[in-house]
Amino acid sequence: MNTILKCCTVLIIILTILGGCGFSTAQEEEIVESATTVSIKYIKTHYNTDFVLKNYNIEENSVFARIHLYGYIKGNDTDLIRISYDLDSKEIVNVTGPDWFINSKVIDKNAPYS
Repeated sequence: MNTILKCCTVLIIILTILGGCGFSTAQEEEIVESATTVSIKYIKTHYNTDFVLKNYNIEENSVFARIHLYGYIKGNDTDLIRISYDLDSKEIVNVTGPDWFINSKVIDKNAPYS
């Protein structure tokens, strides 16, 4: 019983320490602003439409750090669009949404992030 109590205590301490390793509010606001700016330009360039941000989720782990932006296309707030932005490379790594949206991608060999 004593061993279980020690293991639980160590686990709680480790989780408490790791839980504090996030971004400050100012850093988080800067990350969201930067990712949103790049995402809006990306959607305008590659889909010829306007992206509206509704929510976001910052994902940090030992392999990569990304922010997932959730929103919709201006004028169509019923279909969710998700944009994944890599915090290290500062690039869009994935865009997901309904088929009609994904299939509307404009292929431009001169566009950045093609």
